[in-house]
Amino acid sequence: MQKRTYTTRILLVEDDQGLADLLIRFLSDEYTIIHTLLPSEALEQIALDDVNIILLDLSLPQMDGLELCKKLKKISKAKIIISSARNLIKDKLTAFDYGAQDYLSKPYDPRELKARIELQLKKETNLTTITKTYIEQKSLKVFYKDMHVTLSTAEFEIFSQLFRHEGQILSREQLANATQAHDFDSSLDSISVLIGRIRKKLLPLYDNYNCIRTIRLAGYTYESI
Repeated sequence: MQKRTYTTRILLVEDDQGLADLLIRFLSDEYTIIHTLLPSEALEQIALDDVNIILLDLSLPQMDGLELCKKLKKISKAKIIISSARNLIKDKLTAFDYGAQDYLSKPYDPRELKARIELQLKKETNLTTITKTYIEQKSLKVFYKDMHVTLSTAEFEIFSQLFRHEGQILSREQLANATQAHDFDSSLDSISVLIGRIRKKLLPLYDNYNCIRTIRLAGYTYESI
């Protein structure tokens, strides 16, 4: 049986393999967990993939976690939660100054970590509500005003990429690389088919306004109504 892929994606940067295994087991029932051991791997992963949450240890090889936090914040919109045994106030203040949203001191109960993750995801949803359109990752729904439509997993992954990068042109290659639904053939032709399906579902929601524009020879871009 293939493991289900969830639309909320968490990058876990943790060099303690035992703790990483524990957190992966606890969180993978609801989230897709991407685990990296090294700061260099984390930076490479963020460059290739869009994630919602970064769980970041501070005592890492290659680079101090605070410096990595600063670098990650410059290239990613993901919420950063520090997970560290370092509990000095100067470390916490520096982490927040570098862009972290939360700081959880080890040891902790994984249930508390999950609650903090859910809080950050809830804040993200509340912020996107201001734009009239917002997406709900767990239910695969797109909301506009008092209406909504439900997308397939692959459709939602494609639309969420366009939605999160509003105004940017994403190529079919970029969209294919961002799609990990197991029942989806992520060929370039399949991306075009998916875009067509998404448009068809969203047109009634937006009163026939086409929010996904095709940019000839370049890709697609999302334009909010």
